Amino acid sequence: MVKKILIGFIILSSVSFFYLGFIPAVIIKALEFLVPAMILVLVILLKVYDRSPRFHKNFNIEISLVFIAVVLSMFGAYFFHRQNFFITFVAQRFVYFFILYYLLHALKPRPQELIHMMILTGTIYAVFYLVQTVVFPVTLTTGKVFMDRGTLRIFVPGTGFLVLAYFYSLSKLLQTFHFRYIPVILLAILIFILLGTRIVLASIALATLLNILLSKRVTSKVLAGFLILLCVIPAYFLFVDIFTAMFTLSERQLSNIEQNTRVRAAIFFLFEFFPNKLAYIIGNGVPSSHSVYGMKIDQYKEAFGFFQSDIGIIGDLTKFGIVFVIAELTVFIRMISMRLPEEISFFRFFFFSSFLTMFTGLGIFCIADAITIVCLSFYVIDVYKDERFKEYIPPAIQDNGDGTGLPSV
Repeated sequence: MVKKILIGFIILSSVSFFYLGFIPAVIIKALEFLVPAMILVLVILLKVYDRSPRFHKNFNIEISLVFIAVVLSMFGAYFFHRQNFFITFVAQRFVYFFILYYLLHALKPRPQELIHMMILTGTIYAVFYLVQTVVFPVTLTTGKVFMDRGTLRIFVPGTGFLVLAYFYSLSKLLQTFHFRYIPVILLAILIFILLGTRIVLASIALATLLNILLSKRVTSKVLAGFLILLCVIPAYFLFVDIFTAMFTLSERQLSNIEQNTRVRAAIFFLFEFFPNKLAYIIGNGVPSSHSVYGMKIDQYKEAFGFFQSDIGIIGDLTKFGIVFVIAELTVFIRMISMRLPEEISFFRFFFFSSFLTMFTGLGIFCIADAITIVCLSFYVIDVYKDERFKEYIPPAIQDNGDGTGLPSV
């Protein structure tokens, strides 16, 4: 129970408690730094006092490369932009959630418990998003809430958990054909539409199609595709205004691709921003508004609309350098191509959909909640691949029979 509470608290901290309005912003900001510090202390203590066997860490190299890149980027921030080490150390606090991977290996929770927590977090996010949409203009969160593209756009962390919940429920539906998984799927689709983000919808659609085509349980791919189409068509007509706004925006941007702000930002940060060739290797560090470097980045945002958070892995390159990007791409390649047991194959589609969006928005290695998902996913896969600890894995992750579609714990 203590493990569950601890991991649950870490997950909620990674999503910044959805920026709930009654939680002071200063507390949320403090937790973003204090929770990774707590994780590190626990890892050290358990390393010293717990000598029991551990699972093999299949992703230790990739995470080690991440931390090497993070340390090198601090020197880049100092020597190239005169941002002192302490400011950079605080500014990059989201990356420290990668330490969770080592804490999980020290705590050794059961995989089905972690999957249950991830699916539950995604569902809570969806319900919260829906409630905030209904009660608007009353705001329940301190995150950004505004009307755009024919929909109410709500920017709070947690989308990654919903994506994972969607692919888990979809995989279970294709494996069992139990209709109890459909409510979570429909709820997720509803939120994806309300998000009003074209690339998210496109990546989810392509990953869904791939899931159906690769499923061993689905003998009739046409029938499965038809059933999903029956769910999507009503959603389109119900939210036709949102789709129309997105299509109009896409047409306008495609008609003048050279003036597209995201394309211009990518060209600028890739070819004009780096002060020298060494910066491509070690990065420029994470900017902070408390330094001249951060103020300069803010000027790029205000004057030109150039956001590092809009250009995905290119933005990661500007901050952390090529070593970080190599680690990120290696993870994508391994997770997409890795052979996984059917009961945890849904992880592949989460990473595949993230791969499709790696040039737009923040990458999954640069958001605390996505990093938490990455660490949880890595650990679950490690447990399944370690032949010494079969007692940690049930014959199959079965749902609990209560109609929720969640795994038993």
